[in-house]
Amino acid sequence: MTTEKNERDPLNDKLTFQDIITSHKELYELSYAEIGESVGKSRAYIYDLAVGRKVPSIKQAKEMAPLLDLPINVCVVAAINGLLEKEGIDSSQFKVAAV
Repeated sequence: MTTEKNERDPLNDKLTFQDIITSHKELYELSYAEIGESVGKSRAYIYDLAVGRKVPSIKQAKEMAPLLDLPINVCVVAAINGLLEKEGIDSSQFKVAAV
């Protein structure tokens, strides 16, 4: 199976905050501003998360989890995966999983 450059392969990709924000937006039919308001962040910051321009710190991910109605471990692992990816570190060498 071949995927285009911008298309993610859900079977081989690790969950990131980009995935969380995008899924939350689509599932609840919310704007970036509405998500930002619910988690106490700006619309611009939420947009930056959604497009992968920014990655929340582990502390921020932990704080946003209950506001997004998600388990803390899922948001923290997504943040860790995003931070590793942003730093160009191959996350396959780590066993990071939302259990």
